[in-house]
Amino acid sequence: MGSCPSQRARAAAEPQGFFRQAEAQDTDNWQQLLGAAGVATVVAGAVSWLFSRRRSGTAAPPAALAPAATPAAAAAAAAPMAAPQQDLTGVWTKDKELSDSMEEACDAMRLNGLVRTAIRLIKGLELRADPASGQFVMSVLSGILWFKITERYTLDGTPSEFRRRDLRRGRHVGRAERCPATGGVLLTVCWGAPCGGQGTDYFYLPHGQPDVLHVDTTMMVEGRSVKYTTIYRRKS
Repeated sequence: MGSCPSQRARAAAEPQGFFRQAEAQDTDNWQQLLGAAGVATVVAGAVSWLFSRRRSGTAAPPAALAPAATPAAAAAAAAPMAAPQQDLTGVWTKDKELSDSMEEACDAMRLNGLVRTAIRLIKGLELRADPASGQFVMSVLSGILWFKITERYTLDGTPSEFRRRDLRRGRHVGRAERCPATGGVLLTVCWGAPCGGQGTDYFYLPHGQPDVLHVDTTMMVEGRSVKYTTIYRRKS
C-alpha cells in the first residue's frame, strides 16, 4: 500500500545519510566564501576613498550623502506665478449692443418699474484699482441722479458693508479679491431677505484687449441662478 500524502512529503524532504551531510557542508562553505568576499569589497572601497582624501587634501562626500532638495523647495519651484494685476482703473462706457440683458436678474430680484428703469439707464462704471494700497473702488454711472452706487473694498478679502444695490432697506456684505490666474478682480456680495441671495462680479480685461472690460455676473436668488455678461469700453 502506498503511503499517505503527508508521509510521502516527509520522506522526499529528508535526504539520506552521507548526501545530507555533504550538502549541508557545501552550503556552509559557500556562505563563508561569499561573506568574506563582501567584507573584502567594503574594506577595499574604504581604503581607496581614504587614500584619495589624503592625496587631494579635501574630500567630497559620497553621492549618497549629498543634500537632497526638500519637498517645500520643490513645491515652490513648481508653483505657477500669479498674474500681475490688470489695469482696471478708469471710466468705462457700457456697450449695450454687446452686453447681455439684465431683465432675468431684475425678475429674480422682483424689482419695481422705477428701479428697472434706473438699471436700464446705467451708462457705465468708474473703477479704481490700486495695487500699492490694495484698494478697489467701484462706482455705477447712471443717467438718474438719485441712482448712485459706490463701493470701496480692500483686495485681501476683508468684508465690507454697503447699501443694497436694489435700493431696498438693509445692507449687503461684499468681499473683493484679485484673481491670481488672470489679474482681474472677483467681487462677491451676499444679502438677506427679501429676495435673499448672493452674487459674484468678475472684472477682467480679455487677452490682448486692454481697453475692453468684461464683467461676468453670477447670481443665486432664492434658489434661482442667473448669469449675464456686461461689456464696457475704456473712455479716452
